[in-house]
Amino acid sequence: MRKLAAWLCAALIPALTFAPAQAAEISGDGYVMKGAILSTYLAGGGEAVLGLPIGVEAKSSTYSAYYQRTEQGRVWWSSADGGKAVPDTKTVRLKGARKNFRDVAGEDADALPMRRGVVYRSADLDTTSAMDRYILQTLGVTTDVMLNGGSDPSIAGITKVSAKMTAGSGDGRYEPFVTSSTQRAAIKKALTAIANSKGAVVIHCAAGKDRTGWLSAVMQMLAGVPLDQITREYLKSGWKTYGAQDVREVWLHRAVVKMYDRYDGIEGYLLDGMGLSQATVDKLAAKLA
Repeated sequence: MRKLAAWLCAALIPALTFAPAQAAEISGDGYVMKGAILSTYLAGGGEAVLGLPIGVEAKSSTYSAYYQRTEQGRVWWSSADGGKAVPDTKTVRLKGARKNFRDVAGEDADALPMRRGVVYRSADLDTTSAMDRYILQTLGVTTDVMLNGGSDPSIAGITKVSAKMTAGSGDGRYEPFVTSSTQRAAIKKALTAIANSKGAVVIHCAAGKDRTGWLSAVMQMLAGVPLDQITREYLKSGWKTYGAQDVREVWLHRAVVKMYDRYDGIEGYLLDGMGLSQATVDKLAAKLA
C-alpha cells in the first residue's frame, strides 16, 4: 500500500508542478498589462475579443483609475468602480447618463457610414461618476455641448459650451428646430463648436433623446447617411430603453420634411437657415464623413 501511495505521489507531483498558470502580466514592445487591469481584460475575453494590447498602462492624474488601449477595444479599471472591457464595435456606457451614451456614428451591426470617435451623444452629465468622467477624458473628449443649458461638472481638459435648445409639442415637436430663428441660432452654436473642437465632442440634453436626437440626425444627414438608418438610430433612445416616454418617428420625419420644404435639404438648412459659412460646413462634413 505504501508503495502504491509513493507511486501516486510521484505521478501527480510533476503534473501539479508543470500545470500552466495564468500569466502574471502580458507585456511586449511598449506595453505592459498586469494586476487588476489584466484580470478585467481577460474577463472581457482576452485576445479572442479585444486583440493584443498596445500602448502602456496609465494612471489618471485626476482619478484613481487605470486605462489601457487595445487593438480592438479599451479597458478601464478602478478600485471604486470595478472594471470594464469594451470592444471598439461598441460604446462604453456611463453609469450616470441613464445608459444613454453612444457614438453618433452608431455601433455594432448598426454602425453608420461615419467616422467613429468624433461625436458622442448622451443624457445629462450632472450625475456622472468619477469613473464616467475619466472615461470621457480617455475617449479624447475635449468639448461638452450642453443643449439643455446644463450645469455639468467641470472635467479637466473638457470645455463646456451652452447651446440651449427648446423643443415644441405634439407631432411637430422638432419643427421649431427648423422654423425658429432662436432654435437655429442655438444649433448653429452647437455645430460650430463641434466643427472647431480639437478633440472628440459629447453632446447632450436632459434625457439625450429629443434635442440630442435632432442634432445627431442633422450631423448624420450631413455625412450622407440614408434616412432609414438615421431613423433606426434615433429610435434607440426611446424611454422604453432609458426611462421615460418613447420617441416617435413622426417627430423626426415631420421636421425633416419641413427642412426640405424651407431649405431644400441639409446644406440649405445649414447655410441659409443657420448662416453657417461654407468653410464651417465643409470642415464639419470632413470630420464626420
